Parts: sequence; structure tokens; C-alpha cells
Amino acid sequence: MQPHYLDVQFGERHAAIPYYEINGRHPGPHIFLSGGMRGGEINGIAVNVNLA
Repeated sequence: MQPHYLDVQFGERHAAIPYYEINGRHPGPHIFLSGGMRGGEINGIAVNVNLA
């Protein structure tokens, strides 16, 4: 499975956030957002907070 990348810019900083598209068992739109905290994943958490 190959990731897609979401290009985002925070001021002068640029980040490419990987994401995966997965087909579920049931029809209809679903979304799962996840962000980890280990140092480099702080951008993923910030994106999830802004989307929520």
C-alpha cells in the first residue's frame, strides 16, 4: 500500500503529511484521523485539532 501526501504550509515551513486511502467493509463515507506524539508527529496532531 503506497501513501498519498497532503502538502501543507505553516508560515514559512512546509510539510508533506502521508495518508492512506482504505476501502472499508461497509459502503458510505467514513474517516479515521490519527496523530501520534513522538517528536516528528506533532504536525499530524495539529492538523487533527484544526479539522475537528
